[in-house]
Amino acid sequence: MMAEIANDFVFVRSGRPSKYPWQEWCDGQTRILTRGVDFQCHVESLTNHVHTWARRHGYRARTQSVDVDRVAIRMEPREA
Repeated sequence: MMAEIANDFVFVRSGRPSKYPWQEWCDGQTRILTRGVDFQCHVESLTNHVHTWARRHGYRARTQSVDVDRVAIRMEPREA
């Protein structure tokens, strides 16, 4: 007996929702994010997370530390 083929099956994403508004942040505008308001981790950790997320989702990220608690980010679609 063969397993059923399900061409129209759609997988539902499971797990917890993202803690960051990625789609909002991916509009090409430069944003200043503040620790304790926009994120809770260290600036360096957020910077790494932004670059990793962008690379996995087809965006190019630019980040720069503003001070100990703030980081500037800009994410734009990666050109094909």
